[in-house]
Amino acid sequence: MNDSEVKRDLERLKRDCEEAERFANHKWREGILDLLRYVENASPEERRSEEFNRLIWSRKNPIASMPQGELSHNELDQVVGSDELLSWLANMEPLPDNPERRAEVLDSRLSEAVDLVKRLTGKVKRWAAVTRLLAALFPRDFTSLIASSLLGKFISYFNKKYPTLEIDPKVSDAEIHRQILKRLDDALGTVPEGDLEEWVRRMTLPHQLYQLWSQEPSEETTPQNIILYGPPGTGKTYATFRRCVEICDEKGNAEDMSDEAVRRRYGELVAEKRVEFVTFHQSYGYEEFVEGLRPTNEDSAGVGFRLAATDGVLKRIAEHAQRERDLPHVLVIDEINRANISKVMGELVTLLEEDKREGAPHQIAVTLPHSGKSFTLPKNLYILGTMNTADRSIALIDTALRRRFHFEELPPNSDLLSDDVEGIDLPTVLRTINDRLEWLIDRDHLIGHAWLMGAQTKADVDRVMRRKIIPLIAEYFYDDWKKVHAVLGGTNDFVNREKLSPPPGPGIDDTGEDRYRWTVQEKFEEGAYGRLISGSGQTDAE
Repeated sequence: MNDSEVKRDLERLKRDCEEAERFANHKWREGILDLLRYVENASPEERRSEEFNRLIWSRKNPIASMPQGELSHNELDQVVGSDELLSWLANMEPLPDNPERRAEVLDSRLSEAVDLVKRLTGKVKRWAAVTRLLAALFPRDFTSLIASSLLGKFISYFNKKYPTLEIDPKVSDAEIHRQILKRLDDALGTVPEGDLEEWVRRMTLPHQLYQLWSQEPSEETTPQNIILYGPPGTGKTYATFRRCVEICDEKGNAEDMSDEAVRRRYGELVAEKRVEFVTFHQSYGYEEFVEGLRPTNEDSAGVGFRLAATDGVLKRIAEHAQRERDLPHVLVIDEINRANISKVMGELVTLLEEDKREGAPHQIAVTLPHSGKSFTLPKNLYILGTMNTADRSIALIDTALRRRFHFEELPPNSDLLSDDVEGIDLPTVLRTINDRLEWLIDRDHLIGHAWLMGAQTKADVDRVMRRKIIPLIAEYFYDDWKKVHAVLGGTNDFVNREKLSPPPGPGIDDTGEDRYRWTVQEKFEEGAYGRLISGSGQTDAE
């Protein structure tokens, strides 16, 4: 790295800032400016008032580029009414002049306030809410990129575009904000003392830059409509947890995360209302998915109709995504093929197409039939479906749905299983069963690996075979137990056949055809799984 390379990157950053100004929301900047002037001029008595505290803690604080870390009404009441927090705010000492030391103090105050809020509300930590509060009190030290996930995306873009100006992503959020503002100072010059309007511009410029960069074409874009499909037990539902984390956070971040970390992050995204989960079924309809009318006794004259008190899940998350345009949101539809898609989605099927989304070249808005409101799907809303191929073949899926979704297969992966569970070679057992199923039926009716992932003993394997795998195979063959018997190696190790005699009684016609009662063995003997693989066990005589 040399001075000329640094100078080149600074010039590029300056040009990009000028280009990013076309994304500037001047009304938003005016709102921030009004807030900062109010905070700056507030007396010590005003700072302890309920009006002041509600303003800096609630959505009325416009510094964040969307309602990041918003407190609920109940949480807001608990925070605003706390003498402990009021005292903490009132007794803040001035920040030091040294920039690095200043960031350390702010980071310490962030931690203190987060712990206070958590103790007062008993809820999860509200980092974004506290960061937005401190940004209102110390606007020269923060950008409008309040949410940590959005801050991470900005750094990823920034470091790729200006490698000589690299921002360290591993430091505290307060230090990251300081580094971003320092890079802007280097490119644009320092802000004159007392120029609050320019401070607001610097505060929001990173948001404008992010909008500029997100408009640029990407070589690796995640499809907005995805269906994960495969036979039962391949982990489709769990795969959606990891995919939601990958979509909502930095692309690929979930690859090295443990299952526990993925589940925890997924829970946080649900709590932030960035992920909604719904399971389709045969009676699921438009009213539950989008909006519908519900009967109610409007007056004594009879029954009237009004809009349902709550919107359908799609409308709910779409409106939330529109309020938080810089953050990806995901609607997970489990068992998407079990409902009548045309009935559930109605006219909204058209809106699923990426070029028909809000802000896209061929944006389309539809008028909802019940509320009469105009409705579009935002570009930051992803639809992630799962489909059990054994329930209904992909070939039967509505053509309109097929061409609007990107299909990703999740086949059984026997390599994930242990090859020695008390002498049982699970990968070979599963492959053998699936080879026979594919030959006798098709690849849509296989057995997934997920059911055997937790098996640590032969008793565990036996339990899964008896309670899950054998009943599912019987369902595949509509209780044709001869084929079930064949899939299990043609031996008596797993299922037993007992010849029936015609019972006495009128109307019983003994046709002479042999009939059998099939039962699952109470105990699977040693060596049963080896004989399943080889098909070399003793069988009943035909």
